[in-house]
Amino acid sequence: MLDLPYTQLFITRPQVQNAALKVKLEEAFLKSHIHIPVIDFPLLKIIPTKEHPLARNLSDSLQKSSWVHVVSPNALIVSDQLLKSFHFDWPKHLSFALIGAGTEQTLKSLQIPFEQIVQPFNEDHWDSEGLWEALQMTGIDWNGIQITWIAGDGGRTFLQEHLDQAGAKISERSEEQTSELQSH
Repeated sequence: MLDLPYTQLFITRPQVQNAALKVKLEEAFLKSHIHIPVIDFPLLKIIPTKEHPLARNLSDSLQKSSWVHVVSPNALIVSDQLLKSFHFDWPKHLSFALIGAGTEQTLKSLQIPFEQIVQPFNEDHWDSEGLWEALQMTGIDWNGIQITWIAGDGGRTFLQEHLDQAGAKISERSEEQTSELQSH
């Protein structure tokens, strides 16, 4: 048994992510003989907005796009819930540009169809720069390619600026448009 200075571990992601993370941490701790209680303590609750015009706009944008960039598992979850609320389906022709394994896992667990997934090659560079490098390796001429961009307000603009400079047409769908964040 390891003697650690911690007596408990609080995980504070939204509830959907907390449940899976808690199980993984408890399994890893058990294998490593670490005895620290994992406390499920979500600080945010994500409530999908249920507005038909917003769902219609997202669905229309996805139909016109070849690619989707989703910045987080939460953005993907709320977008999926919004579409499902009004019986819209994800098109089957989409390719996804993702930064992390969590978003890829969420995409697959929600059973969202996709043509391909592109994400950074190196886990040390699971960021916009790493994704841009991976997208460049595809050899795609981005000029005129329609991309639906699902992200929160603000944040980094590196990838968006580079795709814009490469001629891509980006249609933004804010995570805040599709959900409300409530702090506890």
